[in-house]
Amino acid sequence: MGQENMAYYYENDIFSYMKNRISFCYILLVSLLFSITSYAQQTPAVTTPKFPGGPIAWMKFVNKFLDNDTTVQNLPPGTYRSTFRFDVDVTGNISHITEEGNLMQHKISLLYIMQKSPYWIPAYQNGRAIPYRHVATINFEMFPPDEDTLPASFIGGKDEWKKYLMNAIAKATITFPNAPAATYNITTHFTVDSTGRITNILLDRKYGYGIDAAIIRVLQDSPRWNPGTYNSIKVATKREEFFSFEVMQPR
Repeated sequence: MGQENMAYYYENDIFSYMKNRISFCYILLVSLLFSITSYAQQTPAVTTPKFPGGPIAWMKFVNKFLDNDTTVQNLPPGTYRSTFRFDVDVTGNISHITEEGNLMQHKISLLYIMQKSPYWIPAYQNGRAIPYRHVATINFEMFPPDEDTLPASFIGGKDEWKKYLMNAIAKATITFPNAPAATYNITTHFTVDSTGRITNILLDRKYGYGIDAAIIRVLQDSPRWNPGTYNSIKVATKREEFFSFEVMQPR
């Protein structure tokens, strides 16, 4: 197995995770997205069920199985999702688990992962544990082997991409009035999906002052790319972009 590198960020209470793993010439990306549907009426007094240890512990729990699931490792390039709906009772026990998603088309089920889950921290309302219907979605991308893939390219080429980034960053730096004068360096990792959109943006560090959100916006607002191809089929491909810019001291 190859070396593992981990990067994550929190935005709008959504946890996204990217893991680069060299395995069978594939790069496996796992993104965990939590959403919830409750038996009880949604109120500020309700806290949702939580996996013991939080999102990172949940991610590691799921990854432990995905890394050793040969049916997942051998999937063709593409985007895959399994969505689970399950009851979490007042003790944290989960039951009545259902699964849906495009993995079913490949006769692959990840239900066994949920069945091996430990007890969850139950939902609470006004300090009292309540039964809850929870939804957990496991998303991941299977990339084709790099050596057999024509990578994604920005429409107009590298020069147009650099021009877009320079203009977008110049506008963005105006919104950092509280950032200390300094040179900021950020490496971003992202996916160009099969439609040419930039998704799954991850940063190698967080500065605050609105800088991280601005970098993510610059990439999200990018014009569409020419997607990568594998055997003449459009596929998602991974990209890396280094940002370096200077915030000047106000005059």
